[in-house]
Amino acid sequence: ALIEQSLAGIYIIQDCHFRYVNPGFAKIFGYVSPQEIVDQIEVSELVSPADRERVMENVRRRIEGRSTDIHYVFVGQRQDGSPIDLEVHGRTFDYQGRPAVIGLILDISARRAAEEQLRKLAQAIEQSSESVIITNLAAEIEYVNEAFLRNTGYSRQEIIGQNPRILHSGNTP
Repeated sequence: ALIEQSLAGIYIIQDCHFRYVNPGFAKIFGYVSPQEIVDQIEVSELVSPADRERVMENVRRRIEGRSTDIHYVFVGQRQDGSPIDLEVHGRTFDYQGRPAVIGLILDISARRAAEEQLRKLAQAIEQSSESVIITNLAAEIEYVNEAFLRNTGYSRQEIIGQNPRILHSGNTP
């Protein structure tokens, strides 16, 4: 019941086909039910063309016993052809007397989009010509951008951990 109700995708691969997928796996890839995938779709069909060779090599390595556990990210392909960022954890095991791969797959598209937004924001702050200071709740400086260092003459080592009052010279109102 836990596996069937999991939001994470759980799968078993054997002979390059899915022998089992839970409803969470089907949903991640845009299918209504696991029956649309199990013994119907080859693994490679759910992988973007750019990542297909690498993913299939990872499956082969596990089936052939060259690697037992594996963890990686790749771009998958939903039923409608749209891309999806995925993280996979898989390991080799014996299924019905033959080697197979059992694993867990997570949709990390939202996480990747958030990381990209944070990267853009960090780049904008770092490249800004205006001084930027970030402090924690104890009023200790945790971050300053390059413009701050240029404008104040402080080095990063001198200013990190200080209180912003260090900037008050007493020479201006």
